[in-house]
Amino acid sequence: MKRVVLDATGLLSKWGFWDGDILTECNAVNSDEDSHDALIWLVRNKLAPKMLSEHGYEPELCEIITCHNPIWDEKMERLWYSGGDDGYPFSCEVEITKADINEWRASAKSAA
Repeated sequence: MKRVVLDATGLLSKWGFWDGDILTECNAVNSDEDSHDALIWLVRNKLAPKMLSEHGYEPELCEIITCHNPIWDEKMERLWYSGGDDGYPFSCEVEITKADINEWRASAKSAA
C-alpha cells in the first residue's frame, strides 16, 4: 500500500481525494472492494474527528452517489473549488494506515 493522506480540502470539490479514487490509486483497497464506501468511512471516522478535535470544526458531511468524490462538506462553498482563499481557515490531514483499512473492512463485514 502506498502512502495515503486524506486532506480536508478533499471535502470541497467533486475532484477531491483524487476524484474519489485515492484508495484505489494507492492500492489501499482490493479491486473487488468498494473504494468509495471505504473513503466515506475513513472520512467520517478518521478525518472528520481530527478536524473537530484539532480545529473545533465539525464538517457537515454529505454522501453523493457519483463516479467522482463521494463525500463533501455541505457547510463550505465547494462547487468548482479552485484551491483559493475560500477554503478552510486551517490545514488538516490524516494519514491512513493498513490498520485503518482493516478497521473499515471489519466494520463493513459486521454491517452486512
